[in-house]
Amino acid sequence: MHSVPAQALRILYWLVLLAFNAALAWWVSMMVSGPPAFFGTDPESRADDVDAVLGLAGCLLLAAVVLWAWTVHLDGAEPAQGYRPQTDPAAWTAQEDGRRRAAAGRTVGNPGGTDGKPGGKGGKRGKGGDAGAAPPGGGGPAE
Repeated sequence: MHSVPAQALRILYWLVLLAFNAALAWWVSMMVSGPPAFFGTDPESRADDVDAVLGLAGCLLLAAVVLWAWTVHLDGAEPAQGYRPQTDPAAWTAQEDGRRRAAAGRTVGNPGGTDGKPGGKGGKRGKGGDAGAAPPGGGGPAE
């Protein structure tokens, strides 16, 4: 299916993308509620640490894009795999031709009428002068 290097890069890509999402979520959390206490009490140092987390998220995004492009390149470099068809094309064509001939035979020799339904007069039942008539071949009340 896919080569081992492409699969390994794909796994690494997803891990880096997950780390990017975590770093970005942490940065947003720090922007909303402030940096955590372990960053220290100096406001300038804390601001630099918040910027460092955003820089880390940017680097992880760049790494994810590079890994994605590399994976696509490795997948494209693989020789295309030919798949054997599941259906025999000649048998399928013969079956379709037979089905089409049978369908054409039903419409050409339509014995029942013009609507394509067998045994009808070409219209809807219950309309016209035969609303109470017995169906062909009897079926009415016994005389």
